[in-house]
Amino acid sequence: MASWLKFLSGSAPSSDNPILTASAEDNEEWLRHLASRNATQRKAGSSIEEEYRAWLMKRAKSRTAEQRALERAMR
Repeated sequence: MASWLKFLSGSAPSSDNPILTASAEDNEEWLRHLASRNATQRKAGSSIEEEYRAWLMKRAKSRTAEQRALERAMR
């Protein structure tokens, strides 16, 4: 738990930290990802926490890109 606290109190502002803004939908999707992924795909020596953070960051970036594309399409 201490590692989570250390991560959450990191240098990134809270609005840029996807863990702080993760939704229940994100959590459900993460659980689906864990159930379907091949455990050997994980980087050697990395923890589930690190994998979750990377997955959530990638998900947040793709959402932002999708949102921008929708905004452009609506103009």
